[in-house]
Amino acid sequence: MASQGKLFSFLFSHKARQMFERYIIHLAILGYLVHIVYLTANRLIMGYPPPQIFHNILLALYTPFSLILIFEVYLLVYYLPRSTTEYIAKEYEIIALIMIRRLFYDLGHITLTRQWFADKTDLTFTIDLVATLGIFFLIWLFYTLLRSIRKYARQPSSEKQNQINQFILTKRRVASLLLIIFAAMLIYSIGDAIFLSLINGKPFTVKYLSSIFFEDFFTVLIVSDVFLLLYSHYHTHDFHRVMRNSGYIVSTVLIRLSFTAEGIISSFLILSAVAFSLVISWIYLQYEKQGFTQE
Repeated sequence: MASQGKLFSFLFSHKARQMFERYIIHLAILGYLVHIVYLTANRLIMGYPPPQIFHNILLALYTPFSLILIFEVYLLVYYLPRSTTEYIAKEYEIIALIMIRRLFYDLGHITLTRQWFADKTDLTFTIDLVATLGIFFLIWLFYTLLRSIRKYARQPSSEKQNQINQFILTKRRVASLLLIIFAAMLIYSIGDAIFLSLINGKPFTVKYLSSIFFEDFFTVLIVSDVFLLLYSHYHTHDFHRVMRNSGYIVSTVLIRLSFTAEGIISSFLILSAVAFSLVISWIYLQYEKQGFTQE
């Protein structure tokens, strides 16, 4: 048990976070350069004209952003034992980075024509562009609201603090388990993507790998969020707190559903997820301002 505690303390320490971030940045730069060289060499061999080579730079951005997203997944688990709202905010940062990464992919495939909205690829890019701006703005509002919630947070009693400490301990255990699950999922996704590329005779793509991992990733998040919500009933019976945490789960489910949709439906689900969470948090803040409690 002592060794497990030391391992957790290291994996979720500020030092480990900085080390992991540094390694990810190195890998992202390397992955970007390798992807450019691969795409450029492949298309030169195929005889594509020079303008097509420019698209390689945009498509290659998909690789470093995918690696940065892996670091964001780690940060999500990192913040789980510390703060529920920061943990949820990290979920939104992940989906925002997925959307901005999608823009780079779209930019590599758009066709500049007069009938912009008649072309499906160009229309998809336009929808993704507007949705990315929207999600970025909503996340800013969420963080602004988070500061207000902290301002009005009440100091818990000694008995209540003991209950909170017990809940934090449970969240630490869940976070440790999530880290193991996500590492296993990532390894499995890489192996599956490589295997299918060999079977189908197609090159390995980070885009396919990401689609596998992040769909399963948000499914696991839903399971862990529901468990923590149910477990929290041992320590709190505040109606507004239960409603807020339940709303966060609804938001995560909407994000998960967005992976099975396309185009405007996918963007609508993502925006709805963050907007719903934002409204829930604002109502929660009003309860906190009035000192509402059912303990």
